[in-house]
Amino acid sequence: MKIFRNLSMGIMILVTNVSCFYQDYGSYHTPAVGAYSLGPSQLRGYGGGDHSSRVYGSDDIGIFGTPNLGSKPAAVIERDGDTSRIYGGKNIGIFGTPFLGAKPEAVIERDGDTSRIYGAENIGIFGTPNLGAKPAGVIQHQGNTSRIYGSKDVGIFGTPNLGAKPTAVIERDGNTSRVYGAKEIGMFGTPNLGAKPEAVIERDGNTSRVYGTDDIGIFGTPKFGAKPIEIITDDE
Repeated sequence: MKIFRNLSMGIMILVTNVSCFYQDYGSYHTPAVGAYSLGPSQLRGYGGGDHSSRVYGSDDIGIFGTPNLGSKPAAVIERDGDTSRIYGGKNIGIFGTPFLGAKPEAVIERDGDTSRIYGAENIGIFGTPNLGAKPAGVIQHQGNTSRIYGSKDVGIFGTPNLGAKPTAVIERDGNTSRVYGAKEIGMFGTPNLGAKPEAVIERDGNTSRVYGTDDIGIFGTPKFGAKPIEIITDDE
């Protein structure tokens, strides 16, 4: 998934092999956004609560835009209050749950309007960030907009440096979220006028479908009949 996968540059939006959420914004290729706390509900506005989400990549999505029967998730996101733990496929069993004692590939901690993302190298044996660890990314939430900053723009206090430009911006409109990459973001941290999203996430009940830029039309909506590059299902 790539939407949640490239933490080093702050793109943590979806989660496994979706070679699209995009493109590669960095070399830290592990699951996410996840938003990613960036799960589907976080992409629309933080929902909190304890539940899990399973992410399926395009290879496991059928012609009707649903996961193939019996397919294994590419990633699992487990939420515990304001903390989300993300597990990659090698740590997921046949029932679509993380193995007992598996170490997360990423942890996202939310504090008010700020979420901090930590990569595996900064996560301890109890699945929590090491004391004093610097986040791999920071997400700032403001209304229906979330701005993502990569580690090079995060200061010693775990906040974005003054005047730093977001690596990505997520704008939510009802059940639809549009994700814009750095090249489409202006100096005020908002998408340029008429910019085309790099990804669109549409939520229907407990399912979110992610579409990459090639499948997004000029109006910022998925093209008719387009196949999702990723599907995220909630188990709430």
